[in-house]
Amino acid sequence: MNCFINASGFERPTGGDASWQERWAFETIASDLTTALDVIAFERGLSVHHLARAFRQSVGMSPHQWLTKQRLGSAKCRLLTNGADGLAEIASKCGSANQSDFSRAFAARIGIAPSAWRKTRT
Repeated sequence: MNCFINASGFERPTGGDASWQERWAFETIASDLTTALDVIAFERGLSVHHLARAFRQSVGMSPHQWLTKQRLGSAKCRLLTNGADGLAEIASKCGSANQSDFSRAFAARIGIAPSAWRKTRT
């Protein structure tokens, strides 16, 4: 697999989706963090396996890894700093199955429980 350094200075694998396809996938996933990969694949007329492989080649991580990163980023930046929503509601808005899954993923990725992270921000 070939790689190149993009404008932001990060090495990115080449050989995946065309740039318009990559933008479309990003925009589709980012517009609704609860969208399932099979729905996105169906909309593009692709199998889930093909979409996942092309996405990994284009982005350097699986769609699930990227989506998890985006969901947690959304939770950190927009939802936890708000303080008005409960963790169960935040988990739902970020596409997690439940508060427990959300908390576990958040703690694994960020290194601190979401409730503790929220307390450090208020």
